[in-house]
Amino acid sequence: MNEEKLQAALLHAGVKEAVFLGEGAWHYAWTAWKEGRKMVLRIPKEVTYGKPVLFNKAALKAEYGGTELYYRSVNQAVARAAPELFEFHVSASITYTLESFGGT
Repeated sequence: MNEEKLQAALLHAGVKEAVFLGEGAWHYAWTAWKEGRKMVLRIPKEVTYGKPVLFNKAALKAEYGGTELYYRSVNQAVARAAPELFEFHVSASITYTLESFGGT
């Protein structure tokens, strides 16, 4: 993970005290604090399954926008069943998601 990208995402998202949480197939994740709330910041990997991932703004906006709609729908059916807060930013220089921490 590029440290400059992480610092830019932290600054842009307005979060503090980021602690590395782990990684999945497509993202690195950190716990962080924003306005007194524990959050999860995820930044997409540049290489997955041994292959470079090319930046595709439309695909990322569709994926993250779909996640936002899904979480909202789930929470309308069952309060707090999905993260209550989900934000994302997609640009060539900074791409991340920020969501409420759901616990271990």
